[in-house]
Amino acid sequence: MFVTSYGLPIDGFISEKQESTYIKNIERIFRASKEYKQFVTMIRQEYDGEYCRITNEHYMDVEVELHHYPLTLYEICLIATHTLLKQKQNILTTFDVANLVCKIHFDLKVGIIPITKTIHEKVHNQDLLLPREWVIGNPWSLLEDQDFVIPEEFIIWKLKQTENFTLQQFEQLCKPILWPYVKQ
Repeated sequence: MFVTSYGLPIDGFISEKQESTYIKNIERIFRASKEYKQFVTMIRQEYDGEYCRITNEHYMDVEVELHHYPLTLYEICLIATHTLLKQKQNILTTFDVANLVCKIHFDLKVGIIPITKTIHEKVHNQDLLLPREWVIGNPWSLLEDQDFVIPEEFIIWKLKQTENFTLQQFEQLCKPILWPYVKQ
């Protein structure tokens, strides 16, 4: 069960700051939920999410985190919020949005890549492209699904940039940056 939520009038946000605060609250609610913990367990057990895709280290030996890719959890929450704003006729709550974010995750319309904590930080700092072959799920399906509202052109651009990025391209462009971490 998700923690207490608050309402949002259907006509949207007063400011970008208000929207950002709302989205961050949804992220926090979702990450703390038992549903997210179940999702993490499912990824680890059913989709070989126990090993870092880059170093092949096991999560029992090092901290292997599940990286949302190419869309961040924030962007997924943003898509869910704008989708529900378009559909709702009354007050939208963080509970409503967190439930849709949960559904998007369990429908595997997100991209997840298991990577070590150190590499996760490096990926965020360098905005590295990672190969599509490593992605668990199909975040690109959000572009094809007319039920979802993609509120920013940047998100569409990000999805299209990563859609065809291959392991071979990764090895040529990004591997040198991660060289100290990559097991041979």
